[in-house]
Amino acid sequence: MGKIRGNRTSSHCHRAAPLPTPDDTPSPSTEADQADGETLRDNSLLIQRVLRWTELFSEWPYPRIANLMQSARLVRHARGALVLGHDIARRELLVLVSGMVEISRTNADGRKYLHSFMSPGHVAPLVRLLDETPLGFYNYTAHEESQVIHLPADAVIAELDAEPRLWKDVSRLALRRQRESLQSLHQQVLGSLRVRLAATLASLAGQTGTPLRSGQSLSIGLSQGDLATMLGVSRQTMNKELRQLADEAVVAAVYKRIMILDADKLRDIASNG
Repeated sequence: MGKIRGNRTSSHCHRAAPLPTPDDTPSPSTEADQADGETLRDNSLLIQRVLRWTELFSEWPYPRIANLMQSARLVRHARGALVLGHDIARRELLVLVSGMVEISRTNADGRKYLHSFMSPGHVAPLVRLLDETPLGFYNYTAHEESQVIHLPADAVIAELDAEPRLWKDVSRLALRRQRESLQSLHQQVLGSLRVRLAATLASLAGQTGTPLRSGQSLSIGLSQGDLATMLGVSRQTMNKELRQLADEAVVAAVYKRIMILDADKLRDIASNG
Protein backbone atom coordinates (compact mmCIF):
# COMPACT_ATOMS: atom_id res chain seq x y z
CA MET A 1 0.00 0.00 0.00
CA GLY A 2 1.24 3.47 -0.73
CA LYS A 3 2.62 5.75 1.94
CA ILE A 4 0.55 8.54 3.41
CA ARG A 5 1.24 12.16 2.65
CA GLY A 6 1.77 14.53 5.55
CA ASN A 7 2.63 12.56 8.68
CA ARG A 8 3.86 9.46 6.93
CA THR A 9 3.45 5.93 8.16
CA SER A 10 4.85 2.58 7.16
CA SER A 11 3.91 1.36 3.71
CA HIS A 12 2.15 -1.56 5.42
CA CYS A 13 -0.55 0.56 7.05
CA HIS A 14 -2.78 3.52 6.41
CA ARG A 15 -4.50 6.21 8.39
CA ALA A 16 -8.25 6.26 8.66
CA ALA A 17 -9.91 8.93 6.60
CA PRO A 18 -10.80 12.08 8.53
CA LEU A 19 -14.40 12.21 9.62
CA PRO A 20 -16.72 14.93 8.28
CA THR A 21 -17.01 18.04 10.40
CA PRO A 22 -20.13 20.16 11.01
CA ASP A 23 -18.93 22.49 8.26
CA ASP A 24 -19.39 19.60 5.84
CA THR A 25 -23.16 19.41 6.44
CA PRO A 26 -24.84 18.75 3.09
CA SER A 27 -27.74 20.46 1.45
CA PRO A 28 -30.91 18.38 0.94
CA SER A 29 -30.81 15.75 -1.78
CA THR A 30 -33.37 14.94 -4.44
CA GLU A 31 -35.85 12.06 -4.33
CA ALA A 32 -33.75 10.24 -6.93
CA ASP A 33 -30.76 10.42 -4.64
CA GLN A 34 -32.79 9.05 -1.73
CA ALA A 35 -33.33 5.77 -3.58
CA ASP A 36 -29.59 5.14 -3.31
CA GLY A 37 -28.96 6.92 -0.04
CA GLU A 38 -28.64 10.65 0.44
CA THR A 39 -26.16 12.23 -1.94
CA LEU A 40 -24.31 14.97 -0.09
CA ARG A 41 -23.89 18.15 -2.13
CA ASP A 42 -21.04 20.66 -2.32
CA ASN A 43 -18.49 18.44 -0.61
CA SER A 44 -15.63 18.57 -3.09
CA LEU A 45 -13.12 19.67 -0.43
CA LEU A 46 -14.13 16.84 1.86
CA ILE A 47 -13.88 14.29 -0.96
CA GLN A 48 -10.44 15.61 -1.90
CA ARG A 49 -9.25 15.45 1.71
CA VAL A 50 -10.47 11.90 2.20
CA LEU A 51 -9.02 10.61 -1.07
CA ARG A 52 -5.63 12.13 -0.21
CA TRP A 53 -5.62 10.20 3.07
CA THR A 54 -6.73 6.80 1.81
CA GLU A 55 -4.50 3.83 1.19
CA LEU A 56 -4.92 3.72 -2.58
CA PHE A 57 -4.97 7.37 -3.62
CA SER A 58 -2.53 9.00 -1.17
CA GLU A 59 0.31 9.22 -3.71
CA TRP A 60 -1.77 10.23 -6.72
CA PRO A 61 -0.80 13.55 -8.34
CA TYR A 62 -3.33 16.30 -7.77
CA PRO A 63 -4.50 16.46 -11.44
CA ARG A 64 -5.52 12.79 -11.24
CA ILE A 65 -7.39 13.37 -8.00
CA ALA A 66 -9.10 16.42 -9.52
CA ASN A 67 -10.24 14.39 -12.52
CA LEU A 68 -11.55 11.63 -10.25
CA MET A 69 -13.51 14.10 -8.18
CA GLN A 70 -15.60 15.10 -11.19
CA SER A 71 -17.48 11.79 -11.06
CA ALA A 72 -17.19 11.07 -7.31
CA ARG A 73 -20.36 11.03 -5.18
CA LEU A 74 -20.45 11.37 -1.40
CA VAL A 75 -23.49 9.48 -0.13
CA ARG A 76 -24.94 9.06 3.34
CA HIS A 77 -26.35 5.55 3.83
CA ALA A 78 -28.71 4.71 6.67
CA ARG A 79 -28.03 1.70 8.86
CA GLY A 80 -28.98 -1.48 7.00
CA ALA A 81 -29.00 0.15 3.56
CA LEU A 82 -27.41 -1.65 0.63
CA VAL A 83 -24.36 0.40 -0.35
CA LEU A 84 -23.24 -1.75 -3.27
CA GLY A 85 -24.64 -5.02 -4.63
CA HIS A 86 -24.40 -7.05 -7.83
CA ASP A 87 -25.96 -4.48 -10.18
CA ILE A 88 -23.96 -4.61 -13.42
CA ALA A 89 -24.66 -0.90 -13.93
CA ARG A 90 -22.95 -0.09 -10.61
CA ARG A 91 -19.32 -1.05 -11.21
CA GLU A 92 -17.92 1.21 -8.51
CA LEU A 93 -15.20 1.50 -5.91
CA LEU A 94 -16.19 2.58 -2.42
CA VAL A 95 -14.16 4.76 -0.07
CA LEU A 96 -15.53 4.78 3.46
CA VAL A 97 -15.48 8.22 5.09
CA SER A 98 -17.29 7.46 8.35
CA GLY A 99 -19.30 4.67 9.90
CA MET A 100 -18.86 0.98 9.10
CA VAL A 101 -19.76 -1.14 6.07
CA GLU A 102 -20.34 -4.87 6.29
CA ILE A 103 -19.07 -7.17 3.51
CA SER A 104 -21.21 -10.29 3.49
CA ARG A 105 -23.20 -12.81 1.51
CA THR A 106 -26.43 -14.63 2.29
CA ASN A 107 -27.29 -17.88 0.51
CA ALA A 108 -30.68 -19.09 -0.69
CA ASP A 109 -31.31 -20.81 2.66
CA GLY A 110 -30.80 -17.54 4.53
CA ARG A 111 -27.42 -18.50 5.99
CA LYS A 112 -25.14 -15.51 6.22
CA TYR A 113 -21.38 -15.38 5.73
CA LEU A 114 -19.89 -12.21 7.21
CA HIS A 115 -16.57 -11.77 5.46
CA SER A 116 -15.27 -8.57 7.01
CA PHE A 117 -15.93 -4.88 7.60
CA MET A 118 -14.79 -1.70 5.93
CA SER A 119 -13.55 0.92 8.37
CA PRO A 120 -12.92 4.61 7.55
CA GLY A 121 -10.20 5.02 4.92
CA HIS A 122 -10.77 1.59 3.41
CA VAL A 123 -11.15 1.22 -0.39
CA ALA A 124 -13.04 -1.71 -1.93
CA PRO A 125 -13.76 -3.76 -3.99
CA LEU A 126 -10.58 -3.65 -6.08
CA VAL A 127 -11.79 -6.53 -8.25
CA ARG A 128 -14.21 -4.16 -9.95
CA LEU A 129 -11.27 -2.53 -11.68
CA LEU A 130 -11.16 -5.69 -13.82
CA ASP A 131 -13.89 -4.91 -16.32
CA GLU A 132 -13.91 -8.44 -17.77
CA THR A 133 -14.59 -9.95 -14.35
CA PRO A 134 -18.21 -10.69 -13.33
CA LEU A 135 -19.35 -8.76 -10.28
CA GLY A 136 -18.43 -10.44 -7.01
CA PHE A 137 -20.50 -12.45 -4.62
CA TYR A 138 -20.54 -9.95 -1.79
CA ASN A 139 -22.98 -7.25 -0.79
CA TYR A 140 -21.77 -4.08 0.92
CA THR A 141 -24.25 -2.97 3.57
CA ALA A 142 -24.14 -0.07 6.03
CA HIS A 143 -23.65 -1.67 9.45
CA GLU A 144 -24.33 1.74 10.95
CA GLU A 145 -25.04 5.13 9.39
CA SER A 146 -22.14 5.66 7.01
CA GLN A 147 -20.80 8.24 4.60
CA VAL A 148 -19.26 6.67 1.50
CA ILE A 149 -17.53 8.07 -1.57
CA HIS A 150 -18.72 6.23 -4.70
CA LEU A 151 -16.18 6.22 -7.55
CA PRO A 152 -17.13 4.84 -10.99
CA ALA A 153 -14.62 2.12 -11.82
CA ASP A 154 -14.31 3.39 -15.41
CA ALA A 155 -13.21 6.80 -14.12
CA VAL A 156 -10.57 5.24 -11.87
CA ILE A 157 -9.32 3.02 -14.71
CA ALA A 158 -9.08 6.01 -17.04
CA GLU A 159 -6.80 7.84 -14.61
CA LEU A 160 -4.69 4.72 -14.01
CA ASP A 161 -4.26 4.19 -17.75
CA ALA A 162 -3.35 7.84 -18.23
CA GLU A 163 -0.53 7.41 -15.71
CA PRO A 164 0.33 3.68 -15.73
CA ARG A 165 2.82 3.87 -12.86
CA LEU A 166 -0.19 4.28 -10.53
CA TRP A 167 -1.22 0.70 -11.30
CA LYS A 168 1.69 -0.28 -9.05
CA ASP A 169 -0.22 1.02 -6.03
CA VAL A 170 -3.25 -1.06 -7.03
CA SER A 171 -1.08 -4.16 -7.45
CA ARG A 172 0.66 -3.64 -4.12
CA LEU A 173 -2.64 -3.24 -2.29
CA ALA A 174 -4.22 -6.22 -4.06
CA LEU A 175 -1.25 -8.46 -3.27
CA ARG A 176 -1.27 -7.44 0.38
CA ARG A 177 -4.96 -8.26 0.61
CA GLN A 178 -4.37 -11.60 -1.10
CA ARG A 179 -1.72 -12.41 1.51
CA GLU A 180 -4.13 -11.50 4.30
CA SER A 181 -6.85 -13.60 2.68
CA LEU A 182 -4.54 -16.64 2.47
CA GLN A 183 -3.51 -16.18 6.09
CA SER A 184 -7.15 -15.99 7.10
CA LEU A 185 -8.00 -19.13 5.10
CA HIS A 186 -5.13 -20.99 6.76
CA GLN A 187 -6.39 -19.99 10.20
CA GLN A 188 -9.99 -20.87 9.35
CA VAL A 189 -9.07 -24.37 8.19
CA LEU A 190 -6.33 -25.29 10.67
CA GLY A 191 -6.77 -22.97 13.64
CA SER A 192 -8.85 -23.44 16.76
CA LEU A 193 -11.60 -20.93 17.55
CA ARG A 194 -9.21 -19.29 20.02
CA VAL A 195 -6.64 -18.77 17.25
CA ARG A 196 -9.24 -17.57 14.76
CA LEU A 197 -10.74 -15.10 17.23
CA ALA A 198 -7.33 -13.68 18.20
CA ALA A 199 -6.35 -13.34 14.53
CA THR A 200 -9.66 -11.64 13.69
CA LEU A 201 -9.32 -9.14 16.54
CA ALA A 202 -5.72 -8.39 15.56
CA SER A 203 -6.77 -7.87 11.94
CA LEU A 204 -9.65 -5.56 12.87
CA ALA A 205 -7.37 -3.59 15.17
CA GLY A 206 -4.92 -3.19 12.29
CA GLN A 207 -7.57 -1.38 10.23
CA THR A 208 -6.91 1.76 12.28
CA GLY A 209 -3.71 2.21 10.29
CA THR A 210 -1.37 1.93 13.26
CA PRO A 211 0.51 -1.12 14.57
CA LEU A 212 -1.35 -3.36 17.01
CA ARG A 213 -0.69 -2.09 20.52
CA SER A 214 -1.85 -2.59 24.09
CA GLY A 215 -4.57 -0.17 25.19
CA GLN A 216 -5.95 0.09 21.67
CA SER A 217 -9.71 -0.07 21.06
CA LEU A 218 -11.15 -1.39 17.83
CA SER A 219 -12.22 1.50 15.63
CA ILE A 220 -15.49 -0.22 14.74
CA GLY A 221 -18.26 -1.29 17.06
CA LEU A 222 -18.83 -5.05 16.97
CA SER A 223 -21.27 -7.13 18.96
CA GLN A 224 -20.53 -10.67 20.06
CA GLY A 225 -23.15 -11.68 17.50
CA ASP A 226 -21.13 -10.00 14.74
CA LEU A 227 -17.98 -11.86 15.76
CA ALA A 228 -19.91 -15.13 16.05
CA THR A 229 -21.25 -14.70 12.50
CA MET A 230 -17.79 -13.89 11.15
CA LEU A 231 -16.34 -17.05 12.69
CA GLY A 232 -19.31 -19.34 12.09
CA VAL A 233 -20.12 -20.18 15.72
CA SER A 234 -22.98 -19.56 18.12
CA ARG A 235 -23.15 -16.40 20.20
CA GLN A 236 -22.85 -18.49 23.36
CA THR A 237 -19.62 -20.07 22.12
CA MET A 238 -18.25 -16.65 21.20
CA ASN A 239 -19.16 -15.28 24.63
CA LYS A 240 -17.21 -18.12 26.26
CA GLU A 241 -14.10 -17.46 24.14
CA LEU A 242 -14.20 -13.71 24.78
CA ARG A 243 -14.58 -14.31 28.52
CA GLN A 244 -11.52 -16.55 28.44
CA LEU A 245 -9.45 -13.85 26.74
CA ALA A 246 -10.78 -11.30 29.23
CA ASP A 247 -9.88 -13.58 32.17
CA GLU A 248 -6.34 -13.75 30.78
CA ALA A 249 -6.27 -9.93 30.56
CA VAL A 250 -5.76 -10.08 26.79
CA VAL A 251 -8.87 -8.07 25.88
CA ALA A 252 -11.72 -6.23 27.55
CA ALA A 253 -15.17 -6.27 25.98
CA VAL A 254 -17.88 -3.75 26.90
CA TYR A 255 -21.02 -3.49 24.72
CA LYS A 256 -19.82 -3.46 21.10
CA ARG A 257 -16.41 -2.15 22.10
CA ILE A 258 -13.31 -4.28 22.45
CA MET A 259 -10.03 -3.04 23.87
CA ILE A 260 -6.73 -4.82 23.36
CA LEU A 261 -5.08 -5.07 26.77
CA ASP A 262 -2.08 -7.22 25.84
CA ALA A 263 -1.11 -6.89 22.19
CA ASP A 264 1.88 -9.25 22.47
CA LYS A 265 -0.24 -12.02 23.97
CA LEU A 266 -2.98 -11.54 21.35
CA ARG A 267 -0.35 -11.75 18.60
CA ASP A 268 1.11 -14.88 20.15
CA ILE A 269 -2.29 -16.60 20.36
CA ALA A 270 -3.07 -15.70 16.75
CA SER A 271 0.25 -17.21 15.63
CA ASN A 272 0.70 -20.17 17.96
CA GLY A 273 -2.61 -20.84 19.69
